[in-house]
This record gives sequence, C-alpha cells and structure tokens, in this order.
Amino acid sequence: MKVIREIEHFPEIDNACSAFKTTYLENGVERAVKDYKFCRGKGANDLYFDEGGGVHLAAQWLGDVLVTPFKYDDLLLVSVLRLQGEVLEEEIYTIPDSDSHKGVAPLAAKNLQRLELRRRPAKP
Repeated sequence: MKVIREIEHFPEIDNACSAFKTTYLENGVERAVKDYKFCRGKGANDLYFDEGGGVHLAAQWLGDVLVTPFKYDDLLLVSVLRLQGEVLEEEIYTIPDSDSHKGVAPLAAKNLQRLELRRRPAKP
C-alpha cells in the first residue's frame, strides 16, 4: 500500500489550522482519504487534530514527539509522530479497552501501524 501525506506548515499563531491529509493507494487505486486539519488553539501547547464533524483530538508535545491519545468505541488508540531527519515517522498503537475500573488494569496491544513518510521532491 502506498501512503501520501500532504502537510502544510505548522500553525504558528493562535486559532490557526493547517492541512493534514493522508491518502491510501493500493495498486494505484485510492482506497481511503483522511482529510484532517492540525490546529493551534490558544497558545503553543493547545494543539489538536480537527477530524471534522466537531471531533477534535488533543495532541501534546512530549519532548520531540507529538502524542495524540484517543478512544474509539472500545479501543484506545495512541498516535505518535516524530521527525527523524527527513523522515516523518508515525506509529498508531491500538489497544482494546472495554473495561473501566479503578486500579491497574493490564491491556494487550492489538495492532501497531507504522508509517515512514519521506518528502516528495519539489516540482520544477
């Protein structure tokens, strides 16, 4: 599967967003498009992904890693983005989480999706 990600510049002012679009191709055929926005609210630490339909996923810088944890139905997902030189690495951990109780609860990871994205050469 080929993945194309289009990312605009990081939003540097409050209440600004940039495009964050991911297209999945299989044998040259578009299989899925995720057309999100990466946004800055009030201040440099108020970051979130706008998935549309009023869904905002909070994102936090932990060192040089952008972490976005969220739940979807009975799944806990954690997206981790980091820039390693010219390669943007993304990992999404998927963990079933149907129980809610106090104290330590062991969870087993279900899936790990890993993407390594490289800049496309600029068009002349």
